[in-house]
Order: sequence, then structure tokens, then C-alpha cells
Amino acid sequence: MVAETTSFDARAETWDEDPMKTARAEAVAAAMRAGARWQPGMHGLEFGCGTGLLSFALRDRFDAIVMADTSAGMLDVLRRKIARTDAVGLEPRLLDAGAGGLADTLAGERVDMIFSLMTLHHVPDTDGILAQFAEALPVGGQLCIADLDAEDGSFHAHDPSVHNGFDRGALERRLVAAGFGAVRFSTVFSIAKGTPARDYPVFLMIAEKIA
Repeated sequence: MVAETTSFDARAETWDEDPMKTARAEAVAAAMRAGARWQPGMHGLEFGCGTGLLSFALRDRFDAIVMADTSAGMLDVLRRKIARTDAVGLEPRLLDAGAGGLADTLAGERVDMIFSLMTLHHVPDTDGILAQFAEALPVGGQLCIADLDAEDGSFHAHDPSVHNGFDRGALERRLVAAGFGAVRFSTVFSIAKGTPARDYPVFLMIAEKIA
């Protein structure tokens, strides 16, 4: 489902040492707080949670969050963070990359919102995972995706295993085809990378399941 699991395992222990990653998660969380629809007792799923930076920034808005990732190394770091901080309502769970996909990972549990940060461009089958998101959400459930705007491939050094960001109009059409509506985008962060440094904008997309 998500490529490069071994690579993420190797980077897990030092992932949170990069201040840009923390700042990025906080910026996305702030935009979600301002732009999403919130109510008491919500249950969330972070898809591709890594070490949990985004869920930790949003945990006061949810009664429970399933934090799913294909990287066992990332989940090991996450479990230690939860134990160290006594955080409640956060459940790390290995993301099922097999035929059952997200449905098997959730095991029929209720989800009011699915959110992800810099994960979608690592999923080979964009339409397939959007369909899985739609299947997991009830009508009125929300999907929040933060990811790269379309770029020339230089962000990942022209790695053919990832998407080179997303054109917003094309992604909106895919979301509508999957059963989502009320799709809106905003630019919430910019990543400076390379020598000389180049800025790569990060969008937040919020949509609702309508069918």
C-alpha cells in the first residue's frame, strides 16, 4: 500500500530531530483546526502516521485516534512516545498492506475523520486508496490530506517509486469520483530543500464523504 517501508524503518529513530518536520505538523494541525468541522467524541485515523507528530498535535480534538503505518520502526518510536507522555486515546496499529487494506486495519471500527501528512505521494495507487478512504468513512465523514503540490520530481531526487506531488484540480476530480464533495485546498506550509534551497509548497485538502 505504501512504498519504501524499509527506508522509513531506518529513519525512525531520528525522525523527530528535524525541526522542520515538527513545524510542518504543527502548521497542518493549525489549518485542520481552523478548516475542518469538529464535534465532541470524534474518532480519527491517521494514515501513514510515522512517529505521530500530527496526531499528537490534534489529540485534544479526538476521543480516540488509530495511528496506522506500514513501518514497524516508526510504530516502535511512536509507542515509546505514547508511554513517555502518558497520552491517552492513541492506538498505534500496523497498516495492512495486503488485499484487505484499510478495512482489515480498522476491523470495522468507527472513523469520523481520516487524515494524513506527506503520505499520499508514497501510495502507488491513488484512486485505490481514495476508494478505501471513502469506504471507511460514513456520509459526512471528513478526509484531510496534506501533501506536496505538483513538482518536477526533484523533491525525491526523481525517484520513480513516488508521485511528484499532485495537481490540485486533478486530485479534486479523483476525490469526486471516489464519492467526496465540498473539496477545498489551502497552502499551509513550504519545505525548503536542496542546494541552493528551493521551496516546495504543501497543501491541505479537506473534503467530505457525500455518497
